[in-house]
Amino acid sequence: MKTLLLVLAIMVFATAHSQTRPVNKKTFKVSVVDTTLLEHKGYLLSVSDSDLVMLTAPVIFDQGLFSSKGTSYSFETISKVTYSRKGAVGRGILIGGLTGAVVGTIVGAITYKKPEPCDPQNPFCIQLDFGAGLDAAAGGILGTLGGGLIGGVLGAVAKRTFIIGGRREDFKKFQINVLDKAYGNSK
Repeated sequence: MKTLLLVLAIMVFATAHSQTRPVNKKTFKVSVVDTTLLEHKGYLLSVSDSDLVMLTAPVIFDQGLFSSKGTSYSFETISKVTYSRKGAVGRGILIGGLTGAVVGTIVGAITYKKPEPCDPQNPFCIQLDFGAGLDAAAGGILGTLGGGLIGGVLGAVAKRTFIIGGRREDFKKFQINVLDKAYGNSK
């Protein structure tokens, strides 16, 4: 009887879980250039088959929401759309810095070479050997700085631009790309 209740509980949970919408925690900065060549900047709230809705305040993208406070742009009035993830520079610095630290530490540890013994007759002979640890730490520090710099630059230039020109098929490409970035698959 306990086994039957357990199986029934798992089936109810699986059914309830499968009906939930995909969760998205991403915020997209968007720049819309309309057909009069005016540029409008904000945060993407949602995108449908025929228009996009954006707000001036940061908001998490949600395909199921349409806000009366947001500004809606129909695909016929859009000339160009550029979007990027909010916080892309910080994420790039973090990922680049961590990657650089790991690679730099490994390279520093591998390239360690025991120093040659010095001549005891030489009065200026000071032989300090801190081992592979110092080389690994120095490599890690340099790798963190270099990787963080490269990651920050790549995060700053990571933008997607779509030339819409009032065409529905080009707007559909934009919509599919945004949904893929937000939910991991295009609907």
